[in-house]
Amino acid sequence: PLLYRNSFRILLDPLGDFAKGKIGQRSDGDDRTGAKIQQGPADAGRAQKRRHALERRLRDSFGVHSGEGSFEVVLRFNAKVADYIREKRWHDSQELRELKGGAVELRLKLSSLVEIERWVLSWGEHARVVAPEALQAKVRKTAEILVAKYK
Repeated sequence: PLLYRNSFRILLDPLGDFAKGKIGQRSDGDDRTGAKIQQGPADAGRAQKRRHALERRLRDSFGVHSGEGSFEVVLRFNAKVADYIREKRWHDSQELRELKGGAVELRLKLSSLVEIERWVLSWGEHARVVAPEALQAKVRKTAEILVAKYK
């Protein structure tokens, strides 16, 4: 929630101050009742520092979930989806390696496994987690739960 709030705030009003009481107010100075809100002076330097801090926090995330970990993620994709994996830039840290039969290996350095787990599962039988073991275990557990639901 904090990261969504920060991202939303920066996109709408990168120079404005964030206060809990202002949630739900529009950045054009109107609240939902139509009353004008007095905006404080814009401080471009402070706003730039906030943007850089958020960028640093999200740099190693695979979306908006940021963590305090450091994970070397290795995924393999079969030939059926490998062209799509090759075509796109999924993350700044990504490295691709060609495999036999047209498959491809994707390596990422991430701070959290939350979103990559869901992303891997979305590829179904076309993706396999090579590392880390923690991600393998999470995907395996979810797959076991899914198999049990359809027995």
